[in-house]
Amino acid sequence: MEPAPWAGPHGASVAPAGHDDEAIVERWPRPRARARALEAGPGSGGRVVQRRSPTSLHSQPWAIIPARWGSRRLPGKVLAEVGGRPMLQRVWCAANEAGCFARVQIATDSDEVARVARGFGAEVVMTGPAPSGTHRVALVAPEHAPVIGIQADQPFLDPDHLRTLAALIELHPVGTLCAPLVGDPHDPARVKVVVTGGRAIAFSRRPIPGQGPWWVHVGLYGFGPGWVQRCAAAPRSAAAAAEDLEQLSWLDLGIPIGIAEVARCGISVDTPEQLQAARALAL
Repeated sequence: MEPAPWAGPHGASVAPAGHDDEAIVERWPRPRARARALEAGPGSGGRVVQRRSPTSLHSQPWAIIPARWGSRRLPGKVLAEVGGRPMLQRVWCAANEAGCFARVQIATDSDEVARVARGFGAEVVMTGPAPSGTHRVALVAPEHAPVIGIQADQPFLDPDHLRTLAALIELHPVGTLCAPLVGDPHDPARVKVVVTGGRAIAFSRRPIPGQGPWWVHVGLYGFGPGWVQRCAAAPRSAAAAAEDLEQLSWLDLGIPIGIAEVARCGISVDTPEQLQAARALAL
């Protein structure tokens, strides 16, 4: 059976590129990656869909790191030192270590962030204001290549996660990651995700499904060519506003979000306490 077309951002039917060149395989080889794309859900061991020649369908992806100076709880956090280096530099190094990107760029509207980033050798693109990291990525992303948006506040970012996501967006217009939840499922800062058939079907700050098992969303997104611009242009849905989760707007438009499981969720720094904890881990 052929895959059904999905709804584009403005309601148009968009057929999956290359859908006639797919093969069902039992495993998805991915050198050094510790994650797998899931068809039957996390932990299920289900089969996955792999295209025979992914590189013939898309060009090599770009990595874009949106980095703003302003932060409600921790201004300037992207330049805070963790282990003797700015947190932004640690993220940039992880993206380069992944070895799967045509270019790694830092997108910012801050002259100070740009100055520091250029100082450690990064390619910097200046932007205007943006309401979210996804919107900032969309301002500079090429429409001809896949793109992965990488948050600048993840000082221990695993390059394997980036390689996994780069492979996943050969199969889906939008991709992200999940990991087994460790900790309190009622913590609203830990976004939970429900997965069916290798796709995310729901995200919430509440503990879903009600009785578990629970999977936490790993806050990385990959986009096929042109899709980050479409997602950024999506009108904010009522569900997205209620949960303060942008990806719910995409789901409400019918945009499928592929998902892969990784062993653990990384650490994000949003508060002074989390910054101190990250510095302690880096010792």
